[in-house]
Amino acid sequence: EKRDNMMFNALARLPDGVSAEAAATRLAAIAARVERDHPKIRTGWTITLVPLRDYIVDTNVSLALYTLLTAVGGVLLIACANVANLALVRGSSRARELAIRLSLGASRTRLVQQLLVESAVLVVLSTALGIALAVAGMRALVAMAPPGTPFLDDVRLDGRVLSVAIAAGALAMTIAGVIPAVLAASTRATTALRDGSAGAGASRRGSRVRSSLVIAEIAAAVVLVSGSALLIRSFARLTRVDPGVTLDRVASGRISIPASRYDTEARRLQFSEALVARLAASPDVERAALTSFVPAGGGGFGLGRMFVAEGRSTGPDGSGELLALWNVVTPGYFSTLGITLPGGRDFDTRDGAGGRPVMIVSKLLAQRMFPGESPIGKRVKSSRDENVYREVVGVAEEVRYWGLAERQPAPLVYVPWAQDVPFGGSIVARSRGARADAILPSIRAALLAVDPQMAIADLRTLEASAARSIVTERYSTLLLSVLAGAALLLSGLGVYAVSSHVFAMRRREMGIRLALGSSRSRLYRLVLTHALRLAAIGLALGAGIAAIGTRWLESLLFGTSPADSAAWGAMAAVVLLSTLLACAVPAWRTASTDPVSALRD
Repeated sequence: EKRDNMMFNALARLPDGVSAEAAATRLAAIAARVERDHPKIRTGWTITLVPLRDYIVDTNVSLALYTLLTAVGGVLLIACANVANLALVRGSSRARELAIRLSLGASRTRLVQQLLVESAVLVVLSTALGIALAVAGMRALVAMAPPGTPFLDDVRLDGRVLSVAIAAGALAMTIAGVIPAVLAASTRATTALRDGSAGAGASRRGSRVRSSLVIAEIAAAVVLVSGSALLIRSFARLTRVDPGVTLDRVASGRISIPASRYDTEARRLQFSEALVARLAASPDVERAALTSFVPAGGGGFGLGRMFVAEGRSTGPDGSGELLALWNVVTPGYFSTLGITLPGGRDFDTRDGAGGRPVMIVSKLLAQRMFPGESPIGKRVKSSRDENVYREVVGVAEEVRYWGLAERQPAPLVYVPWAQDVPFGGSIVARSRGARADAILPSIRAALLAVDPQMAIADLRTLEASAARSIVTERYSTLLLSVLAGAALLLSGLGVYAVSSHVFAMRRREMGIRLALGSSRSRLYRLVLTHALRLAAIGLALGAGIAAIGTRWLESLLFGTSPADSAAWGAMAAVVLLSTLLACAVPAWRTASTDPVSALRD
């Protein structure tokens, strides 16, 4: 009848054969007609049709999934580059064998086919092993997924996933087999046969390809590690965010007051007062209260309403009104949760069912509705619902109700429980001791003592609720960190393999250097300089790509800029340290070269 409450969503199932576009057109026509019939209320309002899947999997969830998919692709490419590098090394060591085959009449095409078949065998075996490991890994990831993850029951290794896995294996075979095969088959037979040394077939072109692959691996690792560092930095800030309440020593549980036995407001109020009194009398409970909405992700009914101050005019488009959350609480709620009141007073016995209608507003609402003024004593009403002016008797500090990841606390209005007794809410209680979980049995016992037929749900500590509110962020950070760690490990293996091969091929040169008086520490520095040169190029290339790519993560970050200096510094340090560790063994092996045996080879 009023047509002015725009706070609700509708669910609709489309008939068979009706497209979403046709339904949206029809709804827009209905909205236009209602707007013509009620111009004072509905001007500027329409109806938007959104597929349920898009509503459930919102933009941030989609972005997180695509980010993880990109990271998986990056790890796959790094693995392919590693295999290609190993194949190049193997091809270099087989240069003399391939040259003999060429001199005996084998065609280069035949050699390429042989090397591709060898790569294909490895890829088939590794793909089969990978699928087997994926089954176990998928179960572990599903078990670790936060509650409420959309479509978690549909996660399985079906035909589409297996097809993608096989396609990825084919891509790996192409990258890891074709490039080394072409380079190995292009070996000059006369050169390889004439030089029977340990360095036979080690062409400059092959060395450049190997170095380029390592640089690409390091660059890809830099992109993944930088993204992971930003998410870790963001998550660390999430865990330190001030929720506006005291998390420790507080527990909560949700109850529903059945209308069949508490059919009047007076009966519901009597039950509520008895329950709070029983809780407060428990020896291990310091304070207790009831609320319709629990902070820090504790849940409840966060009812949104439009508010207007007395004497202010409002327009049909909502101008002059302020959207805020409506929370009904009993006296003692603020002290129980540790919410400070910088102005005014708390609710007390004066604010009963027959008392003057009052409210406490959050500091944000006070600043927006009464800028530069004290809200105490002013009157505000819920213009589209209760439509009763309430006097502001207090101002409360900001509280994050939806969870720690709430970027900006919402404006809030607190109303005395006795003046708007709901049919349910949540118990909040503060423990006398250091542990909130110690009072969980007392909360349950107090409820059963007042009403043995009533049950309690979501009984947990406020710290647990706060932790659950950021479980999605924790899970995304964990997954990307695991992928970044895998990328870092693979790139380190690439540096190790190339450094080992390059200086193994230069073993005779190292022996000559030692024979001419070079120190072993100088050889050690030579290997480290070669590896760090590759790392520096890869770091610069990867940082440039990451500077562009990490902007996509901005909506997933909390209090962290994509250009966060600490995250980037940590990324650079980790990449350089992993490079140093990867080339430590090749450097030690090179520095330990025996000049006599090296010159004899």
